Formats: sequence, structure tokens, C-alpha cells
Amino acid sequence: MGANKPETYRPRASFKEEEKQGVFKLTYDDSSDDEDEFFDSEHENRRAMRALEQDIDEKLQFWIDCISASSPGAAILPVASFDDYFLDDFVADEATLRCKVMMERLKKHEDRRIKSMQQRLAVYDSTFGATSDQSMRLRKLLSPFNRPKIIFGSDGASSVVRVSSTKFSGFDKLAERIVNIATGRERGGWAYPIFRGHLGTRIPRMRLEVREVVRSMRDKFKVVEWNFFLSELRKRSITNAADVSDALHFLTNVGELSYFGNVSL
Repeated sequence: MGANKPETYRPRASFKEEEKQGVFKLTYDDSSDDEDEFFDSEHENRRAMRALEQDIDEKLQFWIDCISASSPGAAILPVASFDDYFLDDFVADEATLRCKVMMERLKKHEDRRIKSMQQRLAVYDSTFGATSDQSMRLRKLLSPFNRPKIIFGSDGASSVVRVSSTKFSGFDKLAERIVNIATGRERGGWAYPIFRGHLGTRIPRMRLEVREVVRSMRDKFKVVEWNFFLSELRKRSITNAADVSDALHFLTNVGELSYFGNVSL
């Protein structure tokens, strides 16, 4: 990647002649070994970059989509493993590059998804109305509470935690990041603490009662009908919409349940 690009190159054959040799087959003048080496190197670099991007899109993004589907609004801290493969200085640059590409691809994917949903929302609003089921469903998906919160840090690729299970390295930094995020000391670029700073604080009794209702239903139901859930809360004299909303967001943050909408009493 550090070689200087040749100023000129001369095709060996015309377009029609090349077309006879095969689609997309390019043949350059081989008068310069340096030029051949440059093009081979550049081709290999581009191929490796495409393979890395495809790996991120197909594997890492798949897990982020799964997490988002099962726990909307979840905080996700990507971690780079196998750090023992990147110990010497030259390969360390490769690790930094991979972390940088990972950050860019994940952010690009999320931005593209939000833009696509916003475009569809505009179509649904004009076609079916802003209060239609289609529009309301997309608005819920676009809510910041339901979008995945991918946390990287403020130092770019260097802020990605790198660990090695063979060298037992990086886990102290990983534990520190998790605690800082959970306690609200680190916000990951968000305007508010991701977990509302509730780690280590006393849980209000009302939230515990809502949790008890949820746990009592868990053995019988995977999904609970909303009115039935509210009727169970009323038996405990819990009727305040703001309190129920706060409790459900809290229980979602701690992984107790998946809450998809707003409270309506």
C-alpha cells in the first residue's frame, strides 16, 4: 500500500481485442516489473479489504441484528479477540486497521438502515396516514430506545478493546469499560447514560413489584397480551403510566424482558 502509483500504463491490446480474450480480462505492458508488483499488491490489498468488509457484514452484523431483534435498544460493546496474533508492530497496524474498518462498517450499516426506514415512513405517512399501523410500527423501530447502542469510545480504532484468551490480556480493560458504561461514567458518545446510572443504586419497590409480575408470568407465557398484563398490575395498585413505563425500560435495560412500546392506560 505504500508504493507510489505509476504515472502511466499502456494497455497491450485494444478494447475489442481484449474482449475476445475474456470479459474483464485486463492486460498491461509488462515492461516494468515494478508496475506489475504494484498492481499485484494493490489488487491483493483490495481483495483482502473486500473480504474483511464482507466478513463484518455477514457475521458481526448478523449478531448485532439478532441482539437488536431480541432486546431492542441493547448496549453493544464490540470486542476484538485473538489479540495475541497481533503482537509485533507491523501486525499491530493490521489490527488497528481491522478495528477501524469494523467501526466504519457497523456505523454505515446502522445509518443506512435508519435512512431507509425514514424514507419508508415518509411514504407510509403520505399514503396511509401518520396514525396508520404501518407508520406507528416504523416510528417505534426508529425510536432511540429501540435502536442498538453500539459503543466504541472517543479514541477511534484505539478505543476498541482487544483481548487474548491465550495471553490473558485485555480483560482488565474490558471489565473497566463494562463497569464504566453500566454506571454511566462512560456514555459511548450518547447524550445520556445508557443504563441511566442505576447500577449500584437501590431499586424502587414499584419496579420490584413489576418484576415479580413479569416473573410470575414467565413460566406460562413467552409473550403477554398488554391488557392482561395491566390487569395484573392493577391488582397491586400500580396504575400510574409514567411509573409503569419507567419500570419497563429499567427491566429491559437489565435484561429482564423485551419491551417494544409505550405505556397506554
